[in-house]
Formats: sequence, structure tokens, C-alpha cells
Amino acid sequence: MPTGGAFFACTVFGPVTYAPCPVLVFREATESESLDSKRREFLAHGSMFGADADRIVLKRIILTGYPTRVHKRHATVKYMFYNPDDVRWFMPAGLTTKHGLQGNIVQSVGDH
Repeated sequence: MPTGGAFFACTVFGPVTYAPCPVLVFREATESESLDSKRREFLAHGSMFGADADRIVLKRIILTGYPTRVHKRHATVKYMFYNPDDVRWFMPAGLTTKHGLQGNIVQSVGDH
């Protein structure tokens, strides 16, 4: 769990509850921490979002690189990724430049 007052969202299985509903999160203490097995530790508090099965949580990542070759509709960008797994992971995602041009990753051109 994040510390220092950081915000986060979590998923729970429970009864249907409508927003805004206050939420308190507790953790049961292990046997080594306490002799009393009913002891609980307070972890977090907050409120519940709406119960929506179609909710999508997105994370925005800024990728940087050095454009080495630009020709009409294709560009070669160096130093954006450092291993092939990252290239395959980000291939379905769309890219947008700071000037508003849009594109996608077509293929990896190897190690540069």
C-alpha cells in the first residue's frame, strides 16, 4: 500500500454500494504480531467510486526519444526503448508528439 498520504484506487469484492460511501480499510494481525486473533490494524480511509463494471483505469506515460530519420509518414526514433519486451508492450498504444502529430509503433529496428 502507498505511504505518505499518496492517493490510490483498489478493487474489492463485496456487496453493491452506491457512491459516495465512506470506506475504512483494516488488516487482520497475524498470529506472530498479536496474541489476540481478533485484533485489526487500521490501514486507510476514503470514499468509494461508483460501482461500474466498465470502468477502465489508464496510466499516462511519457516516452522520450531522439528522432534520427523522418521521411513523409515514417520516422525512426532512437533511445526510446532499451529492450524488446518494452517495444512489444507499447506497440498497441498510440503515440502523440508535443506538436499534436499522432502515430503508432510499427516495428523495432534493433539495437542502436
